[in-house]
Amino acid sequence: MSNFLMRRPSVQDDATEPGDGILTNLHVTDLNIEGPVPNQTCMFGQLRELDLDGGAMTGTIPFFLTQCFPFVNEIDLSYNQLTGTLPAFMSTITSLVEMELESNKLTGTIPAELSIMPNITSLRFENNMFTGTIPPSFSNLTDTLFILFLYNNNFKGDLSMMSGANLGEVSTADNPQLCGM
Repeated sequence: MSNFLMRRPSVQDDATEPGDGILTNLHVTDLNIEGPVPNQTCMFGQLRELDLDGGAMTGTIPFFLTQCFPFVNEIDLSYNQLTGTLPAFMSTITSLVEMELESNKLTGTIPAELSIMPNITSLRFENNMFTGTIPPSFSNLTDTLFILFLYNNNFKGDLSMMSGANLGEVSTADNPQLCGM
């Protein structure tokens, strides 16, 4: 089994190689899972996609994500009730291509360490309570970053350092003190 999708009451098992026993894509969405991000997901250490959006998960973004998923390309924890800051340790997941954290209750600033993620193409931080400036080191992402959603936060400052980026999709609306894009 390589793919497991569970959305509301339906389940889809899409195995590319029957019997291979390796789960690579875990999509458990819109099930209103309560409590912290479940550490039981660690049993699927070969995941390429971890999608737990649309739940009622609370607490902070857990450190175990960096230890359990060395090959993950996508982490989607959007549409939950996560709190706290966006931890700098997320930058150590160097295989990460998409980080989707929209529509939570995350606060604080965006860590500059995220600018060293070599494969990141999509950062979705909209509809949170982030503050501060976007780190100038984000200019390091101009070659890889394609999607940057920052809208409906409280960012401030100038984003002109991203003007050379290959951004195909960008939204900075509802950040009254943010300019430059």
